[in-house]
Amino acid sequence: MPKGKGIEEIKQELCRFAKLAWERRLIAGLGGNVSARVPGEELILITASGVSLRDTAPRNLIAVNLDGELVDKASNLTPSKELGMHLAAYRLREEVKAVFHLHPPHATAFATWGSPLPLVVDGAKARFGYVPCLDYAPSGSEMLHNIVQKGIGLFPNAWAYLLKNHGSITLGRSVAEAFYLADLLEDAAKIALLSTLARGGYPEVPR
Repeated sequence: MPKGKGIEEIKQELCRFAKLAWERRLIAGLGGNVSARVPGEELILITASGVSLRDTAPRNLIAVNLDGELVDKASNLTPSKELGMHLAAYRLREEVKAVFHLHPPHATAFATWGSPLPLVVDGAKARFGYVPCLDYAPSGSEMLHNIVQKGIGLFPNAWAYLLKNHGSITLGRSVAEAFYLADLLEDAAKIALLSTLARGGYPEVPR
């Protein structure tokens, strides 16, 4: 694992917010994956395949370069199978410092509609602007990673995306921001879902 100024802090922060995502029920079981850029390096740290976010620790974070190559080849762990979608975000948007891919229940419920998330309250609308829903492809597939890459290119100002029948992705200029956006996204989806009960249908999504 590479060492340098800021890396240990990033590891600790990534572990803290990965566990918090699990505690907030934004993910369950072994699902979800989170990552962060290594300061001053063309590297990211990403959670390992088969390790619950609840159990994330510095020892099971994996260093990968932006070409997807493992830096710590002595490790017997493998990166999350969703590595490709994380790399797409970092390659396309220099300002992105962290990526959280989770399965928050209410946001994922909206993702089954295949439509943008309706932002029915001012706070969510002001923070997100627009939350597109990207097309479906099997989890971990190259097709899915290509869809995410295309979606980030099509919606370069978005900080959150739904994945049809799958979950969500939030981007952040820090690990904390990526987590808090994921948390806010789930709250916005919960309010919108309650709104559908009152309105009797899917709310309009203005652009």
